[in-house]
Amino acid sequence: MMAWMPWQAPALLSLAVALPSNVPEALEGQWQLLSDGPWKSREGLMVSSVGQQLILTGGRGSAGVGFSGGADVWRSADGANWTKAPEAAWKRRAYHILLGPDDENCIWLMGGQTFSEFFNDVWKSCDLANTWSLVTKSAAWKPRAGLGGTMHKGKLVIAGGCHDDVKYDPGAFRKFYSDVWSSSDGENWELLTANPGWKARSGPRLVSFQDKLFIIAGEVGFTTGTQLADIWSSSDDGRTWQEIQAVPTFSARSGHGVVALDRYLVLLAGWPELFDIYYSQDGSQWTRSAGHAWNCNSTDCGKFDFWPVVHNGHLLTLGGSGSSSTFGKLYSDTWSLVLPQSQSDAILI
Repeated sequence: MMAWMPWQAPALLSLAVALPSNVPEALEGQWQLLSDGPWKSREGLMVSSVGQQLILTGGRGSAGVGFSGGADVWRSADGANWTKAPEAAWKRRAYHILLGPDDENCIWLMGGQTFSEFFNDVWKSCDLANTWSLVTKSAAWKPRAGLGGTMHKGKLVIAGGCHDDVKYDPGAFRKFYSDVWSSSDGENWELLTANPGWKARSGPRLVSFQDKLFIIAGEVGFTTGTQLADIWSSSDDGRTWQEIQAVPTFSARSGHGVVALDRYLVLLAGWPELFDIYYSQDGSQWTRSAGHAWNCNSTDCGKFDFWPVVHNGHLLTLGGSGSSSTFGKLYSDTWSLVLPQSQSDAILI
């Protein structure tokens, strides 16, 4: 079982460690626990790195039944010391998406759900979450949660997700989406395709890498048999898709983390309680790292529905769930792994 270290969390920028020379070497390194709180434990949160600030939004906590909204946005320069941002007007939610920053350091928050409501609103902040403006109350795409999203060639792109018309349903009546949409401003959206070829799903990871879009894994249920592993790519900005790997090296999963570095895709953990790490230079062929996320080596410390982000030359993960049940173990921790210096300006999801 993983050892939860009781030391005082070090500041991210002052970690006195030797820099690894390449990404595969870095992924075998030791993770450091930067903080546990002060924000409450949660799953389905979203985090962006904007300049020198981490911005944390939303999530489901309180034993799986409470949701965080605009009154619970947190910021940190180093992942160790957190303060609350000014209150925003957007509603409580989890499993939304937070995209950006763009060239003007703007970020966009959109979609998500509670147990009784699904969203398709879009909000924007260009001042490190000091203020948020409503871009549109109802985007052209249907309300959904568990959508994939990324910045790609200066545009916002979303794909997939799910919706449930039955309030307080635990997921038995969900409808899954496979449509792909793009926008330059968050208000005006273009349907790129309604039929990409890949199975409609929730919880995929959509990333921009080497001028292509990749959609990786996901789920159509909460059992082992309803997890997905296939990988599809698009070379024309999301209009057409090709399956590049039906059975990758890693197991089928959802709630996983994917970050796009300048020469590697890195995949972390996922449902149920996984802790493995994989990397790829083309999105199709994946190699398992000898390293373990969070120094974890058992399902007792594995996680899903956390969020990964690259910040100041470190790969961070925040929050997540450690139980395959809906109302399971939740986390409020921030972990850090040192990346090679060449990855300091990594592309984020």
